[in-house]
Amino acid sequence: MQEQQQITSNISEHSFAIKKATIILTNCCNLACLYCQIREAPKIAPGINQLYAMIEELVNSGISQINFIGGEPLLYASFKELLKKTKQLRAIVSVHTNLTLFDENNGLLFDDVDHIHTCLNGFKRVNDNIRGNGVYKKTLDAIIVLKKRKIDIVVDYIITNSNSSKKNIDHIIGLAKKIGFRVNFQPVHAHNLAGINKETLEQKGICATQNSIMETFNYIASHKLSFNHLFNSQKYILLMAEQGVIAKSSFTQAICLSECIIDINGNLFRCYQDMYRINDAPNGYKLGWYEALHALNIESKPNCLECHYSTKII
Repeated sequence: MQEQQQITSNISEHSFAIKKATIILTNCCNLACLYCQIREAPKIAPGINQLYAMIEELVNSGISQINFIGGEPLLYASFKELLKKTKQLRAIVSVHTNLTLFDENNGLLFDDVDHIHTCLNGFKRVNDNIRGNGVYKKTLDAIIVLKKRKIDIVVDYIITNSNSSKKNIDHIIGLAKKIGFRVNFQPVHAHNLAGINKETLEQKGICATQNSIMETFNYIASHKLSFNHLFNSQKYILLMAEQGVIAKSSFTQAICLSECIIDINGNLFRCYQDMYRINDAPNGYKLGWYEALHALNIESKPNCLECHYSTKII
């Protein structure tokens, strides 16, 4: 309890200055994961000149990191040019991608990328039952190539009723140690990018039980992973502290405290949860990006301890 109070206090006192912007490029995706309904979203995307202007103003307003997500960002027609332009502005560049479209023809575009966020959900059979045939091999092959290029990679492990076993957890942890990526273990009902609520997931029979989730995180904690391999959820960082994996004096900062999400229409949100519950978000196209960032910074105070989104230890 004392550790939880310390972490809560540190989070509540932390500055809310926004330093990272996550930009949704497209709702198009080449996969059809069981827990995601992004393919049902309108197939629209901002123009390249709109994005150039947006990113330049964001960087000039103090944003130091730009994260590109989708759908699948590699489906955005001018993605290579967008990455190069963003890097020329001296921003840190991160891409959330399933990596199944990675090959030698487009591999060079990742030369302008500092961080990659992707997904593996256990053994090949388990992963492909959730994400599609052949996805495991394509994603893992790309991870191996990109790690050889010294690119930082975080792998989301979305915990469902089919992959919460110790064998699946051991498999991913083994790959993380061997290849050198970090893992974000996250319950499926907290996978907010999916745009699908917990009740729907439960109706589909995808959710692991709460007891199973807690057992999974207890097992993860027993591995005593360092931050070189763990990149994990706010709620369960507290569990890690109780298990002695994280020092009692550790300071945790929710990533969303310094991040904003920009949707297809230019609306700014503090986090993915806000995207589905706020109707009057500041809009960068209407207000200007500096003014929209300022409005978001002074009006929004997220409740991080109710969230499963990723955190880092600093």
